[in-house]
Amino acid sequence: VQILQFGLPPSLVRKVTPDGRRLSPSGVSDSCSMCRLAGHETETCAQHAVWLQENEGRSCEEALSRISRLPPTDCGCQCTKYEACDLTHDGVWAEDGGLLRGDSLPAGLPVTVTELAAAPVYINNCKFGLHGPIEVLTASAVTVYVRGLPRCDFLKDEPWGEDKFLDRCMLSLGVSRLNVFSLLSETACGEEPAPCSGADVAFHPFKKKEDYFACWAYAKSYGRSPVQVSEAAGGGGQVRVGIRRAA
Repeated sequence: VQILQFGLPPSLVRKVTPDGRRLSPSGVSDSCSMCRLAGHETETCAQHAVWLQENEGRSCEEALSRISRLPPTDCGCQCTKYEACDLTHDGVWAEDGGLLRGDSLPAGLPVTVTELAAAPVYINNCKFGLHGPIEVLTASAVTVYVRGLPRCDFLKDEPWGEDKFLDRCMLSLGVSRLNVFSLLSETACGEEPAPCSGADVAFHPFKKKEDYFACWAYAKSYGRSPVQVSEAAGGGGQVRVGIRRAA
């Protein structure tokens, strides 16, 4: 709950607003797993969609339409954008404070910190998708993930690390996704973590021992906590979760 209270940047410290984008309540289905086109049965629907995006310049919607065609024309995949597309450049996907509502959060209503903490929710910490240096999930999100993990078997063949696998599996299982980019300062997210003076919870990467301890020492002496940032912004140390409306 404290991370949800204090993890958002000052620009998002404002009254909670109703937000919109809703995940498919049915979660992942068998129709968005493996390609059914002869000779491509070992490939996933997502691999085909991303290939069309990267190699033919197709939009996500175009790629989904192409792979939905039945064999022998194409894979016969019926997928949502969250299951199959590369969403790196999607404005809503990469919007700080954006919320993708899962099955347990009612659509179109304001959400409080308490409601978020009690629901299956995980925090996405980077505009390029979840990164592994810090992964934050509510207890009920962990339960959904463990119980639903077999339904994400179709993602195992993807050349991903555990962080992207977790990101896509959670969405497929209908777990809500909240973007909080102030949680992590990460080079791979287009940021410069050194010298570790920000209010982020984690800084990455520091592969050398001396660099790690230099970061730790600077953060301890000069770093700002999320509570201090809130007080400086006039929030009195009590930051409300600011959730932007998904278009």
